[in-house]
Amino acid sequence: IIFYGKSIENHGEGDTSLFSFPGPSIIASTDESALRQLKLGYRAPYLLQTARMVDQGMIDVAGLPSLPVEEARSRLVSLPGVGRKIADCVLLFSCGFFCAFPVDVWIQRILCQIYFSNRRITASRLAAFTDAYFGPFGGLAQQFLFHWIRTGSPDPERSRVPYRDRRPSRIPPGSHPSTS
Repeated sequence: IIFYGKSIENHGEGDTSLFSFPGPSIIASTDESALRQLKLGYRAPYLLQTARMVDQGMIDVAGLPSLPVEEARSRLVSLPGVGRKIADCVLLFSCGFFCAFPVDVWIQRILCQIYFSNRRITASRLAAFTDAYFGPFGGLAQQFLFHWIRTGSPDPERSRVPYRDRRPSRIPPGSHPSTS
């Protein structure tokens, strides 16, 4: 990305150079091999196709926040390589839809453990459950759950485990929401 973004002023310490993320037209004007050189791997063709669609006006990403969440999600999953999880990440982190609830393997594990007695649950049932149970602020709840499963603590002040060492396979005893 450094090859395509614009240099931006660094207000932090050190001499680290910072670059903006390039806009869709810049990405659309490159080719897949150049994106693969930037270590995008299997994502390279998806990013390239999506950038070209945005650049050609086939999807209005700026208009997504003004749509109902289901319509915005539907438009996102129509993009190459975008599934429900990525769509929900975009909706939550970029569009302000606090009800969007991204489900990755960590979230699936904790939801199945807490709410479904460790049974495997289909993605559609999990989505219906999170929508109904967590409601309009589900995305915020998802962030707390993610922090908890990755650090072993629902309390950010008690979590001092380096990120690379966080590998809990289950919820620590005594930290289940019903006992906290």
